[in-house]
Amino acid sequence: MADEGGGLIKKLQDIRREAEERDAKRRAEKIGAQYADLKKTPVNIEAVMAIPEPEAKAAKAVGIQLKDRELAVVFYDPTT
Repeated sequence: MADEGGGLIKKLQDIRREAEERDAKRRAEKIGAQYADLKKTPVNIEAVMAIPEPEAKAAKAVGIQLKDRELAVVFYDPTT
């Protein structure tokens, strides 16, 4: 019985996550920004370390790829 409840909770969490992802994608498209699903996007540790933690937290941003001195950065909300 408890297992059924756990399955329902997980399903509801999955539905919410999918809705949040669709919303994030729509918001990115609205402002002409690229959308990155971080569950599917590889993250390079050197890119993460390229932005000092205080600045990354303040901007709600993180580097995800670093290639030839070019840093790809994702933002929680690129409009802020």
